[in-house]
Amino acid sequence: MRDHLRSEDERAAGIVSDESVIEETWNTFVSLKSRLTPLSYKAIRSYADVTSENRYRVISLNYTSTIDRLMKAVSEAHKPFRTRSFASSMYTDTFNGVLHIHGTLEDEGGLIFGVSDESQIANDEFSKSEEFQDQWIKRNRNVVYGNERSDQAQSIIGNTDLFILYGCSIGPTDRYIWQWVINRMIADSNVRLLVFDYGAPLRGGLEVKALKIEERRVRDAVLQSLDPEDQHREGIAKRIRVESASYAFQFAEARKGFLAKADAGVDSVSNESPVQMG
Repeated sequence: MRDHLRSEDERAAGIVSDESVIEETWNTFVSLKSRLTPLSYKAIRSYADVTSENRYRVISLNYTSTIDRLMKAVSEAHKPFRTRSFASSMYTDTFNGVLHIHGTLEDEGGLIFGVSDESQIANDEFSKSEEFQDQWIKRNRNVVYGNERSDQAQSIIGNTDLFILYGCSIGPTDRYIWQWVINRMIADSNVRLLVFDYGAPLRGGLEVKALKIEERRVRDAVLQSLDPEDQHREGIAKRIRVESASYAFQFAEARKGFLAKADAGVDSVSNESPVQMG
């Protein structure tokens, strides 16, 4: 598996250093208004136009360093990350790094595989074994490896006002992460969650039924740790906005430009960029 992931990571290296891909990534971060329908933007506008600094962080569930290289290139190309005016004042937004909660290919300690908690271990004997838990429960494994990635991720999530998910399956083996998100949304009724979902059709098309079905599926996945009768469930569901991934990270067009330059024999690596979203 490591060899396959390393191969994919190396394959992406040329693409993520292309100027058009770098700019597309930056625009997805800072130009949400142009990527969302009016109602979706209205739902998160208070944070997009907040009268203080926006601080962006990425928590990656991937094992490759693609997002790291890409965001390094974006940060080099945009210093400061973003300067904007709002209400007659100027604000500087910052990008504060990538955290790989499950490790990367470069980590000597190894990659984190496993389940969210002991309830997902089918064998009763194994589920009660501390040794087995330390080997297969993701949070425990980080502790065994002696790192603070789980604590760091929980702290970041606990101080976030707007969550944006992209490229995540929102599966049960990461339920502990979605529980942190839910806890944050319970603690602050102003917190919003925006999900860019591969399976969601574009709004404004003819697939209205498919869109509503996908919206319910995604919301149920996010809310999987809550009891169906939980008093917070309905209020949180209303603060989860699901949009087609086609609205964000429009790399298809950017990649066409990269391939066209490659076919023409043009070096696509910017001289100003020393060379990463998983």
